[in-house]
Formats: sequence, structure tokens, C-alpha cells
Amino acid sequence: KTTLGLDTDGYETFQGDCYEQELASVWTLRWSGSAGSLTVEALEDGTVVSYRLTEPEAAEGIGGGLPSFPQGDPEAAAAAAEAFLDRVLDPAVESVRLEAPENADRLDSAGYLFTGVIRLHDLPSPLSYSLTVRPDGEILRFRRDAAATSWLGGIPDAAPAVDASEAALRLRETCPLRLEYVLPEGEGTEAVLRYLPDRVSEFYVDAQTGELVDLSALENAMYGGGAGSSNAAGDAAAAESGLSEA
Repeated sequence: KTTLGLDTDGYETFQGDCYEQELASVWTLRWSGSAGSLTVEALEDGTVVSYRLTEPEAAEGIGGGLPSFPQGDPEAAAAAAEAFLDRVLDPAVESVRLEAPENADRLDSAGYLFTGVIRLHDLPSPLSYSLTVRPDGEILRFRRDAAATSWLGGIPDAAPAVDASEAALRLRETCPLRLEYVLPEGEGTEAVLRYLPDRVSEFYVDAQTGELVDLSALENAMYGGGAGSSNAAGDAAAAESGLSEA
């Protein structure tokens, strides 16, 4: 409530439940009453991961009348979105670059929808967010990915120990070439001899350690090498741990 600056005096009931997810616990907090309902999901450290405001008229469905575009000001909606994001993001690590709303030209949209990537130390990340602002500036919905529910461990330092040129040299070795006769693009009918990349795996260079990592091999190990396949190293490790073949 402090993070979001909530005034919940207009609601009659409150319920809170904690759910254990794979990597973190998530609290679901719900206020309801004649004023509608407000649902917030938050991690145990207080990080808000979702927010949904429902008013009585919205719960009854859209009434009759002609379709219309949002009547508010997109710039004011963007300002409201930025103010809300400033409340729920960690300023020491997280930031966003707010884009133009996606549905400003859509008939009968509930509000202005903003989506994008949550940047970590001002670098793009796999974390995304979505935020809907009502034409009068009220926040209707918010959802975000959080590092704590997405992967184990913290966020690595943003300063790489290996520069891009070093990484390029190491990645170049992973792309062997093969000779092959191919037909040229366009209307040509004579085959030409070309060097083509012979990619069998996907690699990346760890920016902190400089290690060349075979991502495809990691994925195969995670999924057991595919249904019906056998991995001798994996079978041996399982036997040592006391696990049965099943």
C-alpha cells in the first residue's frame, strides 16, 4: 500500500493469500466492495508484479452506444504510466523506455496500453511489462516479469570482463564452413560453389568469464536429450545419486 500510495478505505473486505511458485512466493492481495475491486500481486520483498482495478460499471460489461476512441490525452497517459512505473520498479537496477501506446487508435479500447522491456542496468533483458492507463489517467492494469520468478541467483554486474571483439573471435571458431553447390538467387539456372555456415549448435560467450558456452548442449541436457534418448553421462550421474532408471 505504501509503494502504490493506495487508499483502500472505500472497500469493505480484504483477503490475502500466499502462493508458492517454482522460484519464489507470491502474495495475492484483494480489496473489494461496492466500489469495485482491486487486486495486487507482490513478492515477499514487496515487489509489485501485477495490479488490476475493476469498477462496478466495468464488471457489468460495455453498454450500448456508438464505438469511440479513447477520449484522453496520450501524453498525459504516458506521464501517468511513467509515474506508476517509477513507483514499482527498482531505480537502482530497473528502467524502461516508454514507447507510444499501442491502441491509441483502436475503437472502444479500455485505455492506453503500454508494453515493453524492463531494462536491467540500462541493458535489454528478457523481462517484459504491460500497463493500461484509463483516459483520465487512472491505472487499470499492470503486469511485469520479475527476476526472482524468472531465474535463480541475482543480476550480474553490467560491466563485462570481455569486450565484443574478444567475444567475436571466440564465436567465429564455432561456425565451420562447408562447400556446396547452390542455385544463385533470381533467374539463374547455373549452380555455383559457395561456402555455407555449418551450424549445428548455438553458442554464446559469457561476458563475465569469457567462457564459450554451447547453449544447444545445455538445452539438450536440461530436456534429457529428447524423448526416448539415452544420455550415458546423465544415466551415470543418476545412478550415483541413487535415482532409479525411471
